[in-house]
Parts: sequence; C-alpha cells; structure tokens
Amino acid sequence: MEGRIRVLQQRLADEGFDAALLVYSRDILYYTGTAQPSCLAVTPDDYTLHVRSGFDFAAQDVFIPRVKLVEERRIEKVLAGLLGGLAKRPARLGIELDILTAEQFDSLRKACPGADLVNVSYVTLEQRK
Repeated sequence: MEGRIRVLQQRLADEGFDAALLVYSRDILYYTGTAQPSCLAVTPDDYTLHVRSGFDFAAQDVFIPRVKLVEERRIEKVLAGLLGGLAKRPARLGIELDILTAEQFDSLRKACPGADLVNVSYVTLEQRK
C-alpha cells in the first residue's frame, strides 16, 4: 500500500510540483488507510499525515509508518511546515481545486502567500482509477 504514495511522489516530481496538500477524504483513505479527518502533505521526497481528530483511531487504521503521523488541527501550521521545508520559491503547491469551496481556497491562498496553487486532482484521480 505504501507504493501508492511512492507513485504519487513520482508523479508530483514528473509534473513539476514542489508539494501537494490532499484534503479529500477519498484520497486520504486511498493513500493512508484511514477515514479520520486528516490532510496528507506530500513532497517528491517525503510525506506526513496530519490528523485533525481521532488520532488514536487513525494510528490503528493506517498502513503507513506511525512516524509519518502527526496530530495537527491547524491547516496554517501544516502549510508552514510543508512550504518551510522547500528551498525553491515560489513553491508550486498542488491542491484539490475540484473539491474546495471558494472560502477554503481563499483561506489556503492567504495561508501560503507567494505559493502557486495548482490543481493536483487529475493526478490523484488518474492514479485511483
């Protein structure tokens, strides 16, 4: 199952993404094995599942290493950690534009000024099919 994330990481690199932030529950379940409210921060070299609630349940559900789980509710903190680790500016950040509301998109844009927010849904949808 971890191979799913490795395939995603390779696709991100191939498509020129510096990182991706996945929030769609189906994508989280596909890549990690949990349905707990979470977001998955992925770079071509690393990934972390940030669990918003139900951390203990998520830790039992996932098929990724336990060291890749963090309990974090604030998306701003997740983005700061994700983008802070990138040397390249402005970062090309993949987000799932097809499932976000305008309010959520605006919030993400404000949380990562200078980043180029680009739709990554076609990558995850193609892989999941």
